Amino acid sequence: MKNSQQKAGSIVMWVIVALVIAAGVWYGVSKKGEVSAPVSVAGDALGVPATSTVPVTTTSTNETTIVFPNNSVLKQFDLSMSKDGFSPASIEVKKGTIVNLNITALDNTYDFMFASPKIGFDIMIKKGDTQTIGFDTSDKDAGTYTFTCDQQCGGGKPTGMLTIDQ
Repeated sequence: MKNSQQKAGSIVMWVIVALVIAAGVWYGVSKKGEVSAPVSVAGDALGVPATSTVPVTTTSTNETTIVFPNNSVLKQFDLSMSKDGFSPASIEVKKGTIVNLNITALDNTYDFMFASPKIGFDIMIKKGDTQTIGFDTSDKDAGTYTFTCDQQCGGGKPTGMLTIDQ
């Protein structure tokens, strides 16, 4: 009996060691920014199964594009606000794209809003903080939408453009 308990304990120990090694290898690869396999994304809010496996493609330093198996597209933009304006100052997407904006207030507290009620955001972002907003462009008209700082602008009134192409 004691011998079988020792064997079971030894097996459990080796399984734990193997898991720790696998986790370390995964962590090391992910920290280098290398993606050697598709990434699993929880996407039920996007109308795709939560276990969908999707490729991730970075198209620039401030934009990430994820294409799901059902051809839904999510574009995520890192947008910064300062008294000098927005960076990037213009964003372009195709109609039907799901858009996430990670908005960072660099040098002041700002309110961020879209001038059109069709998109309808008006949020306050404290200096140094990042807020994320998201929306689906499927129900938006193709065209150009202005985003801006409306009232609390820190000495300037930064303005940017979102273009939705057909």
